[in-house]
Amino acid sequence: MHSFIHFLLLQLLSYSNAIAYHSSSDDKLKWLSPFDNRSKLAALCTQNNRQLVMHRSGITLLYRLFQHDAICSPEIERYVPSRHIALVWFMQALQYCEVNQVLNWKKPGIHYNRTFQVLITRAAFALVCQQTNDINLYGLMKYADLFRILFEDNNADRRIICQQIQNTNNDLFQRCLTDKPSDKLYLLNKFQMCSGNSTVRLIRMNILFQRFAKNCHTLHDFTINILPKYSTFGEALSNDIYFMNLLSNYLISTIDHDSPLLEIVLKTRLHLQLFSITAVKLQRQLDEANMLTFITYSTT
Repeated sequence: MHSFIHFLLLQLLSYSNAIAYHSSSDDKLKWLSPFDNRSKLAALCTQNNRQLVMHRSGITLLYRLFQHDAICSPEIERYVPSRHIALVWFMQALQYCEVNQVLNWKKPGIHYNRTFQVLITRAAFALVCQQTNDINLYGLMKYADLFRILFEDNNADRRIICQQIQNTNNDLFQRCLTDKPSDKLYLLNKFQMCSGNSTVRLIRMNILFQRFAKNCHTLHDFTINILPKYSTFGEALSNDIYFMNLLSNYLISTIDHDSPLLEIVLKTRLHLQLFSITAVKLQRQLDEANMLTFITYSTT
């Protein structure tokens, strides 16, 4: 009798370990590749992995896996224990190899905080594993919105952002690219880079990381100071100079071989936009310096 009860407990534990995903496995998946892979999601969406991703007890492991060389390797099995293979696949799918490249090649004076990475990992896990209650439970609503922009099959915010990119760069492509400029515009339209169906995607995790993982430009700051001015997340991002310049930089890297002139124009526009931002920031420092000078002379 005791052995039978033990068997039932093991079966129950095994069932609960996989219930996170399989309880809703018949629902139509709405995610772009690679999050449309049912077998990969079934391996990922277990209670054990949920505990590691969503709870504080798993933070140390997450940070270790974020920095693991296997993130950039096609042969995960060779480098990580079997119990962590699904998690490393998940991090590869979230494009964390490119995030690590940003961290490895960052410019002096730029500091990133991986807290953003932890929180968007949690939001992504909750969404693809259909544990949407965790979104509200852990306060991940805006991180979930960012994940949807990246990987939702038909995302309205992504369309708004891509339309803004098209509107901004359409004239440049036509004037600066003499060799089939329409081909480049086609890459940008809703059927290719903007839809996410192309192998080359316009909006990527490393861009979101660079925009929101700095201590001075967090997603929380964006949500409080910028988002209320707009009706949608996509509209707010499409009017955010930092974010749009990051997208423009990505475009430069994809087309600079076709037209040096186009690269020059895009970079000039970037510098002109940043000049006004820098001037505003420096004005306060100049005012403080002038005030200090005035006080010094007044006391002598």
